[in-house]
Formats: sequence, C-alpha cells, structure tokens
Amino acid sequence: MYHVAESQTGMTSTQLSSQGKTYTLLASALAEAGVFSTLENEDIEKIGNVEDLMQAIAKEIKNNELKDLTEDQKNYDEAINLFEKASNIESNNINYLYNLGTLYDKTKQYEKAIDVYSNCFVLS
Repeated sequence: MYHVAESQTGMTSTQLSSQGKTYTLLASALAEAGVFSTLENEDIEKIGNVEDLMQAIAKEIKNNELKDLTEDQKNYDEAINLFEKASNIESNNINYLYNLGTLYDKTKQYEKAIDVYSNCFVLS
C-alpha cells in the first residue's frame, strides 16, 4: 500500500512541495517585475511558503525606505546648499531664509533653523 505522509497542516509532502514551488515562482515573477530589486536569485529560491514571501517583501520595503531616506537626505543637503548661496546673495529675501530654516528644521539642525527664523522675524 502506498503511504503519503501528512504535515501538521494536513497537507501531503507532495502538496507542500508544489505549494513551495508556487511561492518561488511568485517571488521570481515579482523580481522580474521589479518589485524585488535587492533580492538575490538564491534568496528567491529559498521562498517556500507564505511566511518566507512576506519576510522577503518586508525586507524589500525596509531597503527601499532606507534608500528613499538616503536620497531625501541628499536632496535636502543640496537644497540647503542652494538656499544658503541664494540667501548670501540676497540676504534680505525672507522667502530664501524661511525655506532655509525649514530645511534646517527637517534635517534636525535646530539651532541653525532658529537663527534663520529669527532673521526672518527681524526682517518682517
């Protein structure tokens, strides 16, 4: 008599293997679509169940958030540089100063932000 072992989930090993392949294929399709930009092929092949897939998605989201933060910081630094130059050229331009203060605030340079906002107040 042929005997097929069942897992704790009630699924046979053949069903589990088939399900694992399905998640691997799904992860591969997501990678090809550009959803997984940091996931390596060997990591995709390890995805065998829904928990593995969810962990891979969470890891990708975290990596993208960190990448976005890095890009945002670069943009803030560049913007600060430009507004500093502009406010040096036109030191009485409240718009330049206010925007510079806002950028300092967003980058947690609070003392600089207070100084710039104080200058805005004096000029207004």
